[in-house]
Amino acid sequence: GNEDFLKQVREKGAYLRKRLEQLLWIREVRGKGLMLGADLKDGCPPAKDVMAACLESGLLILTAKTSMRFLPPLTITYGEMEKGLGILEEVMNKLSQ
Repeated sequence: GNEDFLKQVREKGAYLRKRLEQLLWIREVRGKGLMLGADLKDGCPPAKDVMAACLESGLLILTAKTSMRFLPPLTITYGEMEKGLGILEEVMNKLSQ
């Protein structure tokens, strides 16, 4: 029922937060559930450049000033999260060179 679904959403949110915190360029992750914002460390490319490059690679993220915003559907799978994180890592590696 609904309680199982909400539990899964919380678990997916915790997973996504942990994975984002592991990325080299992320200074801080904030938010609740799957609605997360990530601040980039000083010296990283601007969030709007990251967003544009992600979009070209098929990953839609949003920005809020210097933060990246993640708002995946509540039904996202772990595989889909990993695919998106892979795109984000690839983009950040290219932009950081």
